Amino acid sequence: MVTGSGTLLVAVIGTWVWVDLETASWVASVVGGVVGIVGLVCGLFGVPSGRSVPTVSNTGSATARDGGSANTGIKIAGDWPQGHVRNSGEAIAEGPGSSANSGIDTT
Repeated sequence: MVTGSGTLLVAVIGTWVWVDLETASWVASVVGGVVGIVGLVCGLFGVPSGRSVPTVSNTGSATARDGGSANTGIKIAGDWPQGHVRNSGEAIAEGPGSSANSGIDTT
């Protein structure tokens, strides 16, 4: 993002140097409009993160008792908007403080 901003800044300054100010003003308006539209689209639809989507399949059952924890899926940290779980096993947590997971745990 910073590289793109720097490139645009150099392009605008280069336009000011090589052409008259009226043309430079027109170019700056067009560039500003394009950047505004790109920002709006990114705000509405999000920017691709480049991360793969976590996927879990064919997990076994997970049972935790008496404050324990059991996990047959995956535990991931961070902000993940979505993931895929297929054929997960049963997750049973019995007793206070127990936790069980057979899919994706993001806590």
